[in-house]
Amino acid sequence: MAFLKFWKWAFWKWISENWERVAFSVVGSLLIGWALWLIYKENVTHAAAIFGLGFLSFIYANVSRFKKFKGLGFEAELWEDKKKEAANLIEQLRNIVTIYTREILLSRVQVLRLSRVDWKEEWTLFDELTSRHKELGQNVDLTGVKKIWDDYFLQAICIKSMMPLQAEINRAKQDAARKVIQNPAARELDQGKITLIEAVKTNLDDHHAAMGRGNMAAEMLELLADAKQTLKHLADLEWDASPELIEKLKKQEAICAKRPVEVTPELIAMANAD
Repeated sequence: MAFLKFWKWAFWKWISENWERVAFSVVGSLLIGWALWLIYKENVTHAAAIFGLGFLSFIYANVSRFKKFKGLGFEAELWEDKKKEAANLIEQLRNIVTIYTREILLSRVQVLRLSRVDWKEEWTLFDELTSRHKELGQNVDLTGVKKIWDDYFLQAICIKSMMPLQAEINRAKQDAARKVIQNPAARELDQGKITLIEAVKTNLDDHHAAMGRGNMAAEMLELLADAKQTLKHLADLEWDASPELIEKLKKQEAICAKRPVEVTPELIAMANAD
Protein backbone atom coordinates (compact mmCIF):
# COMPACT_ATOMS: atom_id res chain seq x y z
CA MET A 1 0.00 0.00 0.00
CA ALA A 2 2.85 2.34 0.93
CA PHE A 3 4.51 1.41 -2.33
CA LEU A 4 1.45 2.47 -4.35
CA LYS A 5 1.16 5.72 -2.38
CA PHE A 6 4.83 6.46 -3.13
CA TRP A 7 4.37 5.91 -6.89
CA LYS A 8 1.19 7.99 -6.89
CA TRP A 9 3.07 10.79 -5.11
CA ALA A 10 6.00 10.45 -7.55
CA PHE A 11 3.67 10.51 -10.56
CA TRP A 12 1.91 13.72 -9.52
CA LYS A 13 5.23 15.29 -8.55
CA TRP A 14 6.55 14.54 -12.06
CA ILE A 15 3.37 16.00 -13.58
CA SER A 16 3.72 19.20 -11.54
CA GLU A 17 7.38 19.59 -12.51
CA ASN A 18 6.80 18.80 -16.19
CA TRP A 19 3.40 20.37 -16.79
CA GLU A 20 4.68 22.31 -19.83
CA ARG A 21 5.86 19.13 -21.56
CA VAL A 22 2.58 17.40 -20.73
CA ALA A 23 0.53 20.34 -22.01
CA PHE A 24 2.45 20.63 -25.28
CA SER A 25 2.36 16.85 -25.80
CA VAL A 26 -1.42 16.73 -25.26
CA VAL A 27 -1.95 19.67 -27.61
CA GLY A 28 0.33 18.08 -30.21
CA SER A 29 -1.54 14.76 -30.02
CA LEU A 30 -4.90 16.50 -30.39
CA LEU A 31 -3.70 18.57 -33.37
CA ILE A 32 -2.27 15.57 -35.21
CA GLY A 33 -5.44 13.60 -34.51
CA TRP A 34 -7.45 16.51 -35.89
CA ALA A 35 -5.21 16.65 -38.99
CA LEU A 36 -5.74 12.94 -39.65
CA TRP A 37 -9.51 13.42 -39.34
CA LEU A 38 -9.36 16.32 -41.85
CA ILE A 39 -7.36 14.16 -44.27
CA TYR A 40 -10.07 11.51 -43.97
CA LYS A 41 -12.58 14.27 -44.82
CA GLU A 42 -10.33 15.27 -47.81
CA ASN A 43 -9.75 18.76 -46.37
CA VAL A 44 -6.03 18.66 -47.13
CA THR A 45 -5.49 22.43 -47.00
CA HIS A 46 -6.30 22.80 -43.31
CA ALA A 47 -4.90 19.35 -42.49
CA ALA A 48 -1.39 20.30 -43.64
CA ALA A 49 -1.30 23.45 -41.50
CA ILE A 50 -2.68 21.68 -38.41
CA PHE A 51 -0.28 18.78 -38.96
CA GLY A 52 2.63 21.26 -38.86
CA LEU A 53 1.33 22.90 -35.67
CA GLY A 54 1.06 19.47 -34.04
CA PHE A 55 4.71 18.71 -34.77
CA LEU A 56 5.74 22.13 -33.48
CA SER A 57 3.92 21.36 -30.21
CA PHE A 58 5.99 18.20 -29.78
CA ILE A 59 9.15 20.21 -30.49
CA TYR A 60 8.24 22.79 -27.83
CA ALA A 61 7.44 19.98 -25.40
CA ASN A 62 10.99 18.70 -25.86
CA VAL A 63 12.66 22.12 -25.58
CA SER A 64 10.68 23.38 -22.59
CA ARG A 65 11.99 20.73 -20.20
CA PHE A 66 15.47 22.25 -20.21
CA LYS A 67 14.21 25.36 -18.39
CA LYS A 68 14.39 23.39 -15.10
CA PHE A 69 18.20 23.36 -14.98
CA LYS A 70 19.68 25.97 -12.65
CA GLY A 71 23.20 27.30 -12.17
CA LEU A 72 25.06 30.27 -13.57
CA GLY A 73 27.00 29.53 -16.73
CA PHE A 74 25.78 25.94 -16.93
CA GLU A 75 22.21 26.99 -17.70
CA ALA A 76 23.29 29.37 -20.49
CA GLU A 77 25.54 26.79 -22.09
CA LEU A 78 22.84 24.15 -21.99
CA TRP A 79 20.27 26.54 -23.48
CA GLU A 80 22.60 27.28 -26.43
CA ASP A 81 22.91 23.54 -27.05
CA LYS A 82 19.17 23.17 -26.90
CA LYS A 83 18.65 26.04 -29.34
CA LYS A 84 20.85 24.19 -31.82
CA GLU A 85 18.94 20.99 -31.16
CA ALA A 86 15.63 22.82 -31.61
CA ALA A 87 16.88 24.29 -34.90
CA ASN A 88 17.77 20.80 -36.10
CA LEU A 89 14.37 19.49 -35.05
CA ILE A 90 12.61 22.36 -36.85
CA GLU A 91 14.66 21.65 -39.98
CA GLN A 92 13.62 18.00 -39.77
CA LEU A 93 10.02 19.17 -39.39
CA ARG A 94 10.37 21.27 -42.54
CA ASN A 95 11.63 18.21 -44.40
CA ILE A 96 8.74 16.11 -43.11
CA VAL A 97 6.18 18.77 -44.01
CA THR A 98 7.74 19.18 -47.46
CA ILE A 99 7.42 15.45 -48.12
CA TYR A 100 3.90 15.40 -46.67
CA THR A 101 2.69 18.34 -48.80
CA ARG A 102 4.48 17.08 -51.89
CA GLU A 103 2.83 13.66 -51.68
CA ILE A 104 -0.62 15.20 -51.17
CA LEU A 105 -0.26 17.41 -54.25
CA LEU A 106 1.27 14.69 -56.42
CA SER A 107 -1.49 12.24 -55.48
CA ARG A 108 -4.08 14.90 -56.18
CA VAL A 109 -2.81 15.84 -59.63
CA GLN A 110 -2.48 12.20 -60.70
CA VAL A 111 -6.16 11.69 -59.91
CA LEU A 112 -7.10 14.69 -62.06
CA ARG A 113 -6.45 12.94 -65.38
CA LEU A 114 -8.89 10.17 -64.44
CA SER A 115 -11.88 12.46 -63.94
CA ARG A 116 -13.36 15.73 -65.06
CA VAL A 117 -12.21 18.51 -62.74
CA ASP A 118 -12.57 22.23 -62.25
CA TRP A 119 -9.04 23.58 -62.63
CA LYS A 120 -9.98 26.77 -60.82
CA GLU A 121 -10.70 24.80 -57.67
CA GLU A 122 -7.52 22.74 -58.07
CA TRP A 123 -5.23 25.76 -58.42
CA THR A 124 -7.02 27.40 -55.47
CA LEU A 125 -6.16 24.32 -53.40
CA PHE A 126 -2.53 24.50 -54.55
CA ASP A 127 -2.25 28.20 -53.66
CA GLU A 128 -3.96 27.79 -50.28
CA LEU A 129 -1.72 24.90 -49.30
CA THR A 130 1.48 26.77 -50.17
CA SER A 131 0.31 30.00 -48.54
CA ARG A 132 -0.51 28.19 -45.28
CA HIS A 133 3.08 27.01 -45.07
CA LYS A 134 4.32 30.55 -45.62
CA GLU A 135 2.08 31.75 -42.79
CA LEU A 136 3.79 29.20 -40.53
CA GLY A 137 7.21 30.38 -41.68
CA GLN A 138 7.85 27.18 -43.63
CA ASN A 139 9.59 27.90 -46.92
CA VAL A 140 8.59 24.68 -48.65
CA ASP A 141 10.17 24.23 -52.08
CA LEU A 142 7.45 22.91 -54.41
CA THR A 143 9.22 23.74 -57.68
CA GLY A 144 9.26 20.11 -58.82
CA VAL A 145 5.62 19.60 -57.84
CA LYS A 146 4.58 22.79 -59.65
CA LYS A 147 6.30 21.52 -62.80
CA ILE A 148 4.25 18.31 -62.69
CA TRP A 149 1.04 20.28 -62.09
CA ASP A 150 1.94 22.48 -65.07
CA ASP A 151 2.37 19.37 -67.23
CA TYR A 152 -1.11 18.08 -66.42
CA PHE A 153 -2.64 21.53 -66.71
CA LEU A 154 -1.13 22.19 -70.15
CA GLN A 155 -2.09 18.70 -71.26
CA ALA A 156 -5.71 19.51 -70.36
CA ILE A 157 -5.45 22.60 -72.59
CA CYS A 158 -3.75 20.92 -75.57
CA ILE A 159 -5.86 17.77 -75.56
CA LYS A 160 -8.81 19.88 -76.74
CA SER A 161 -7.10 20.10 -80.17
CA MET A 162 -6.31 16.40 -80.51
CA MET A 163 -9.66 15.15 -81.85
CA PRO A 164 -9.97 17.95 -84.46
CA LEU A 165 -6.38 17.20 -85.53
CA GLN A 166 -7.15 13.49 -85.90
CA ALA A 167 -10.24 14.31 -87.95
CA GLU A 168 -8.24 16.58 -90.29
CA ILE A 169 -5.53 13.97 -90.91
CA ASN A 170 -8.05 11.15 -91.37
CA ARG A 171 -9.94 13.15 -93.99
CA ALA A 172 -6.68 13.81 -95.83
CA LYS A 173 -5.78 10.11 -95.68
CA GLN A 174 -9.13 9.21 -97.23
CA ASP A 175 -8.59 11.76 -100.00
CA ALA A 176 -5.09 10.41 -100.64
CA ALA A 177 -6.33 6.81 -100.84
CA ARG A 178 -9.04 7.76 -103.33
CA LYS A 179 -6.51 9.66 -105.44
CA VAL A 180 -4.17 6.65 -105.57
CA ILE A 181 -6.96 4.26 -106.55
CA GLN A 182 -8.13 6.58 -109.32
CA ASN A 183 -4.64 6.70 -110.92
CA PRO A 184 -4.48 3.93 -113.59
CA ALA A 185 -0.76 4.44 -114.19
CA ALA A 186 0.10 3.35 -110.68
CA ARG A 187 -2.52 0.66 -110.22
CA GLU A 188 0.04 -2.08 -109.48
CA LEU A 189 1.43 0.06 -106.63
CA ASP A 190 -1.98 0.99 -105.24
CA GLN A 191 -2.10 -1.55 -102.43
CA GLY A 192 1.38 -0.76 -101.18
CA LYS A 193 0.70 2.97 -101.19
CA ILE A 194 -2.65 2.56 -99.49
CA THR A 195 -0.97 0.52 -96.76
CA LEU A 196 1.55 3.33 -96.24
CA ILE A 197 -1.24 5.92 -96.23
CA GLU A 198 -3.14 3.96 -93.59
CA ALA A 199 0.01 3.90 -91.47
CA VAL A 200 0.24 7.70 -91.30
CA LYS A 201 -0.04 8.67 -87.62
CA THR A 202 -3.00 10.72 -86.49
CA ASN A 203 -2.23 10.84 -82.77
CA LEU A 204 0.67 11.18 -80.34
CA ASP A 205 1.71 7.88 -78.76
CA ASP A 206 1.66 9.20 -75.19
CA HIS A 207 0.05 12.56 -74.43
CA HIS A 208 1.51 12.98 -70.96
CA ALA A 209 4.99 11.93 -72.08
CA ALA A 210 4.76 14.53 -74.85
CA MET A 211 3.94 17.23 -72.33
CA GLY A 212 6.73 16.03 -70.06
CA ARG A 213 9.15 16.53 -72.95
CA GLY A 214 8.17 20.18 -72.97
CA ASN A 215 5.62 21.17 -75.59
CA MET A 216 2.72 18.92 -76.57
CA ALA A 217 1.24 21.48 -78.99
CA ALA A 218 4.57 21.73 -80.86
CA GLU A 219 4.61 17.94 -81.29
CA MET A 220 1.02 18.05 -82.59
CA LEU A 221 2.06 20.65 -85.19
CA GLU A 222 5.00 18.43 -86.12
CA LEU A 223 2.65 15.46 -86.46
CA LEU A 224 0.48 17.50 -88.82
CA ALA A 225 3.50 18.57 -90.91
CA ASP A 226 4.74 14.97 -91.18
CA ALA A 227 1.29 13.77 -92.33
CA LYS A 228 1.13 16.53 -94.92
CA GLN A 229 4.59 15.70 -96.28
CA THR A 230 3.94 11.93 -96.38
CA LEU A 231 0.60 12.24 -98.17
CA LYS A 232 2.15 14.64 -100.67
CA HIS A 233 4.88 12.07 -101.38
CA LEU A 234 2.54 9.06 -101.61
CA ALA A 235 -0.43 10.57 -103.45
CA ASP A 236 0.71 14.01 -104.59
CA LEU A 237 -2.03 15.39 -102.35
CA GLU A 238 -2.01 19.10 -101.53
CA TRP A 239 -4.01 19.88 -98.40
CA ASP A 240 -4.04 22.18 -95.40
CA ALA A 241 -5.66 21.85 -92.02
CA SER A 242 -8.31 24.40 -91.10
CA PRO A 243 -6.92 27.86 -90.26
CA GLU A 244 -8.82 27.80 -86.96
CA LEU A 245 -7.06 24.60 -85.87
CA ILE A 246 -3.63 25.87 -86.93
CA GLU A 247 -4.18 29.14 -85.06
CA LYS A 248 -5.34 27.28 -81.96
CA LEU A 249 -2.33 24.93 -82.00
CA LYS A 250 0.11 27.82 -82.44
CA LYS A 251 -1.47 29.64 -79.50
CA GLN A 252 -1.18 26.51 -77.39
CA GLU A 253 2.43 26.07 -78.53
CA ALA A 254 3.25 29.58 -77.27
CA ILE A 255 1.53 28.87 -73.94
CA CYS A 256 3.45 25.62 -73.45
CA ALA A 257 6.75 27.37 -74.21
CA LYS A 258 6.45 29.61 -71.14
CA ARG A 259 7.53 27.71 -68.04
CA PRO A 260 6.73 27.83 -65.19
CA VAL A 261 3.12 28.46 -66.13
CA GLU A 262 1.53 31.66 -64.88
CA VAL A 263 -1.99 30.45 -64.20
CA THR A 264 -4.60 32.96 -65.41
CA PRO A 265 -8.42 32.87 -65.69
CA GLU A 266 -8.01 32.61 -69.48
CA LEU A 267 -5.85 29.48 -69.22
CA ILE A 268 -8.20 27.94 -66.65
CA ALA A 269 -11.14 28.55 -69.02
CA MET A 270 -9.18 26.84 -71.82
CA ALA A 271 -8.43 23.81 -69.61
CA ASN A 272 -12.05 23.55 -68.43
CA ALA A 273 -13.59 23.98 -71.91
CA ASP A 274 -15.45 21.03 -73.37
